[in-house]
Amino acid sequence: MLLARAASVALLASLAAADDVAALAARLSTDRASEAADRLAELGPSAKAAVPQLIAALGHEDPELRWRAAWALSRMGPAAAAAAPALVPAVLGEDGLTASAACIALKRTGRAATDAVLAAVEQAPEGERARYLRMLAAVETDPERLIPVLLPFLRSPDITPCLNACHILADMGDKAAPAVPALIARFKEDDFPAGRVLVAIGAPAVGPLRDLAMDAKAEESLRGKAIGLLAQIPGPGVSAAAACLEEATDDIWFWAAMALRDVGPGAAELVPLIERQVARMEDTILDLGSLARALAAMGPKGEAALERLLFTSSDDRRADLVERLGRVKCGKTVSWLLRLADASEPPEIRFAAMKALARARVRGEDARRAAQIAERELEGAPYAACELARSLGPAAAHLADKLRPLVESKSQGMRAIAASALCAIGKGTDADAALIAAAVREAAAEPGRAAKRATLECLGWAGAPAAPHWGLLRDALAAEDFGERLGAAESLSRLLPVLGDDKWNAIHALRSAETLIDLSCIDDPETLVELLADEMTSFRAPDRLVELGARCKPALTAALDAEDPRVRGLAASVLLQIDVRGAGERAWLAALPWAREITDICRAHPQVAIPHLMAALQASEPSARGAAAYLLGELAYRDAIKGVRRLVANDPVPDIRAAALRALDRLLAAP
Repeated sequence: MLLARAASVALLASLAAADDVAALAARLSTDRASEAADRLAELGPSAKAAVPQLIAALGHEDPELRWRAAWALSRMGPAAAAAAPALVPAVLGEDGLTASAACIALKRTGRAATDAVLAAVEQAPEGERARYLRMLAAVETDPERLIPVLLPFLRSPDITPCLNACHILADMGDKAAPAVPALIARFKEDDFPAGRVLVAIGAPAVGPLRDLAMDAKAEESLRGKAIGLLAQIPGPGVSAAAACLEEATDDIWFWAAMALRDVGPGAAELVPLIERQVARMEDTILDLGSLARALAAMGPKGEAALERLLFTSSDDRRADLVERLGRVKCGKTVSWLLRLADASEPPEIRFAAMKALARARVRGEDARRAAQIAERELEGAPYAACELARSLGPAAAHLADKLRPLVESKSQGMRAIAASALCAIGKGTDADAALIAAAVREAAAEPGRAAKRATLECLGWAGAPAAPHWGLLRDALAAEDFGERLGAAESLSRLLPVLGDDKWNAIHALRSAETLIDLSCIDDPETLVELLADEMTSFRAPDRLVELGARCKPALTAALDAEDPRVRGLAASVLLQIDVRGAGERAWLAALPWAREITDICRAHPQVAIPHLMAALQASEPSARGAAAYLLGELAYRDAIKGVRRLVANDPVPDIRAAALRALDRLLAAP
């Protein structure tokens, strides 16, 4: 009896719900349509009978009804499959809020979404098909259906659709194996971006890449790059790279070296081969330095091999390798160089080590030892000793009395480098800078490029006294010789902190010459913060600021008051990276518009981030509200649902409502 009564109650409830859905569906054509759509969203799949009316509402003139109808469909999941064809154009529409809701709804319909998007692709003119790529990737994960649609875009002469297709394939990992032949074909024409996808595919790409690397008819550059890709695929890829390198010519090694330098510890199997190649190869600046970097990046095995090469090879080989060591990032680099500069080493090794130390970042007790080496070698190797002294800055200030006589040298180059060293250690004068400027003008009239670049570098090291002469560096940016232009760009970058009102004129000169500012030369936090406003450096300056660390905090904190939102946001994101717990509310609010830059910080420190994000849902800055909603969605913080719903319903900025809607979808789906 009780069971019969329960069944009767359930039947009556379902009939009531059906009547309710029918009434709500009818109300979608009245002035209470938005309210009806919201109620249908709450009912979810049980409101399937209202799908035809909700489809009609997608085309209504009222944008509020359009997005609410799409949102109601999204809550129904596969029950709204019949709406998929109507949702596709809504995703591509100009109404951002409706597009976001429609995209969510389309994904929820399941296989019907793929059928609808594929049909739209087939019906669209060829030039418009790329518009559907992202949508297709969002709704389809079956490689058998997705890959055939993507392959034509890999052959496109237009890089944008090709990039989009490659991004989708890379996200698929080894499931994209059927696309390997087409990716290899694209790689032969243009290694970017197909190479990254082949690495992401992994093992299925090893065989074709190995065949390309061993193809005697292929260009050496292509074969070397293929080996570099193999080395980035753990296991079978690294083993295949080793087999290819066993038979590679020096020309192939030349190209492989550039790709191998950033491979990392996963390719430690290649260490013996690289060590052997470095020991025997003909010297070239590019591949020898690249292979040294590769060894340093390959973990303990690579570092041990590099140490053997530095201390047990022939003196000629050691000198070549040591000179390039200054640009190798390795925790042991400075200690190795200090040992190699020891008085017991042959002169050519000591001098090469001093040159490399001048390029390395030597600080603290190591700087004191390096200054002692410079002092010891001032008589026997004055040029290299001056290079080393000037790189140490004030740590070598006690050498001023010994450097001063060299300014009177008969050699123009010696006079210039001694004067630049005096300026760099804080003991130079305007006369020393004028002497260097004269050397630059004199060298400009000479045929040899080495002297030109050396004097340009001297001017860059001279600091504040050289500021009045910066125009010489600007003029050198127009030189025909690339090495001379590079030297001028590096020196002008080094001078930026002391140029005052001319700083942005110098930056403009570097930009006009299509030359990158060398941020590694700049240790001044204020200048680096200013460069956050420059489009060409704003994406690199944050890394340099993070590298310099806590001493940048005052400049970064001051930048939170900058008028330029780019400067405020990037400065704040760097502050969070340097000191996430110490950064205050102002830093979080300024960083939020740059949500992509701080997503990893929020994931690593959710307990620190969440209170700031919850508070930012009510921030006066729209982009901060939208970013806070996005990040709370990324963190799956369900306690934020109420606040995010409020943004969706009430925020005055449509784009923020759209961002909040996407976040709400993630939050509702979170466990």
